[in-house]
Amino acid sequence: MHRPPQERVGDERGGDLALSGGEGGRGGRARPARRPARLEKECGLYERDLKRAMESCDELAWERDDLRKRLRDAPDLTEQVQAPQRDKKILKTNLKKAKEVTCYLTLVLATPMFCTCNLSPSQ
Repeated sequence: MHRPPQERVGDERGGDLALSGGEGGRGGRARPARRPARLEKECGLYERDLKRAMESCDELAWERDDLRKRLRDAPDLTEQVQAPQRDKKILKTNLKKAKEVTCYLTLVLATPMFCTCNLSPSQ
């Protein structure tokens, strides 16, 4: 299917397209007609991929914002856990002091029935 040079023009890929008549069927005109459809389909695929990428970015942004909120809330949660632990420690210390005072007063008053410690009246 060789055509004279005046009837051919190069496409952007370096191939030749026929401009006029010829044998028909698989002639040069069928190729350019398919090309816009192929490019349109390809553009549609790129647009679909872009839309999916944007949706993915939106989801990631939502997750990022949620994680930032959780990080801001983390110190509050830590405080909520640590506060009872501190309170428990303070209560244990106060209870120990109260027992010591009770034992001391029991020894001073000479009624050892409540004393469970090893304090003597001289302490």
